[in-house]
Amino acid sequence: MGDPTGIGPEIIVKALSKKPLFQICRPVIFGDQGVLWKTIRRLGTHATVEVFREVPEEDILPERSFFFL
Repeated sequence: MGDPTGIGPEIIVKALSKKPLFQICRPVIFGDQGVLWKTIRRLGTHATVEVFREVPEEDILPERSFFFL
């Protein structure tokens, strides 16, 4: 995520709301979930934050899942 007070969290939230990204990769984000929650609310997206110790096997959909290990 980079600096939590920088532009990284906003770039992550916007990028993960794009469907094409999920067609080419399974994103994994390392960072502070609280910072991303604040960014999601500020941007008004419908994304959610989910915390996993392993990347799940099921499909990952845009605007629904962020992964932190």
